[in-house]
Amino acid sequence: MKTITLETSDELADRFSELSEEDKKGLSEMIRLLMEDKRTLRQVMDDISEYARKQGITPELLEQLLKEK
Repeated sequence: MKTITLETSDELADRFSELSEEDKKGLSEMIRLLMEDKRTLRQVMDDISEYARKQGITPELLEQLLKEK
């Protein structure tokens, strides 16, 4: 396994450094899955949006759920 460096904002770097090791591993896994996928990021996001819509997740419900976290 290799380590890579990503350029990002100071705020994002600070937020990342505050994550637990478990959350950092989860984020790394998400990046791996996105990079292995042959679709563009936009296509993946569109697929996720479509799935959420079919499950009844409205923008309002999503906003409410995110506020609860």
